Amino acid sequence: MGNLHPAPSKWVEARLCPSEAELDRIFQPFYRADHTGHVSGHGLGLAIAKQVLDLHGGKIKLQNRQSGGLTVEVWLLVVPLSS
Repeated sequence: MGNLHPAPSKWVEARLCPSEAELDRIFQPFYRADHTGHVSGHGLGLAIAKQVLDLHGGKIKLQNRQSGGLTVEVWLLVVPLSS
């Protein structure tokens, strides 16, 4: 049918560095990291992204960077179009 491939790389500025414990909860709807402070939002963005990717056979992975910030990997199912 198709294979999972990484989406084209785009850099996104991430000012947050969630703890490892927070990374496990970050996809829950309405969850906001303790140190989001004045950053606006409702805690729905990553929950919605994960649900959409799950429904379409993709996946999303979060990992803290040693230099600070967050790496977000998105994998999408690529299905060849028939001619």
